Amino acid sequence: MAPIRYVTDEQNEVLEKLGIGERREDLENLSLNSSNEKIFQNYWLIENVKYNGKTSNYKLKKEVLPAKTQESHLEHAVEVGESDFHIPDMPLQFAIMKSIYSSEDSKQRSEIQSFFKKSYREYWLSSGTSVNYDSKRKDKVSHGVRRDSKEANIIGKDGFMSNLKDKVFSEVILEEENPIIANEVFNWATGQDLYIWRFNSKPKQPDKRVVGSGSGDGGSHVVAGGDPSDQGRCLGVCEE
Repeated sequence: MAPIRYVTDEQNEVLEKLGIGERREDLENLSLNSSNEKIFQNYWLIENVKYNGKTSNYKLKKEVLPAKTQESHLEHAVEVGESDFHIPDMPLQFAIMKSIYSSEDSKQRSEIQSFFKKSYREYWLSSGTSVNYDSKRKDKVSHGVRRDSKEANIIGKDGFMSNLKDKVFSEVILEEENPIIANEVFNWATGQDLYIWRFNSKPKQPDKRVVGSGSGDGGSHVVAGGDPSDQGRCLGVCEE
């Protein structure tokens, strides 16, 4: 028996149809048995997510998190750890998408696919990943609150991943070795082929940029060029 702490408009309508309650105010102290509890879950449980050298289960929130700068999102991630939803870095975001893409749970798979299509279309989704473009040396890629960083030449042509087949971008930004798989997963999640944007030439001085993603008529975009001062929404995740 657990108290309801999260009731959306959609869930409220379900409750009324079930005859459990008529007003949101009536539900604050209501307890449910385990069979009804899933109605009020504000997340999907994603199993067997392969990320950062291990396999874990993750919760994916059914709503995107409010808009903040990447720095503020990451400060929240440090503060809450895995006790609450927080911004994922780009490899974790992709790993969760890939796990769902490969899932045999057709109902949940379809629900999350619809959520992805809507979220990618309506919002620019920030991630915890950033690229420090260097004027002379290799660029440095940092993933969220992880302490490790990678050096690689991220600078290159913009274009569809299916044409570029840029293994370095796929490996370092998404941590996916196969750029063809990267394109398949994004196409499933958004209905659009993956298009990558980044700096096309060396900057005159070091320049830090946020990696974000979204979709439009021109493709499913992963952009390694976001302004750190911009505020963006993001997916909400936490390890189970």
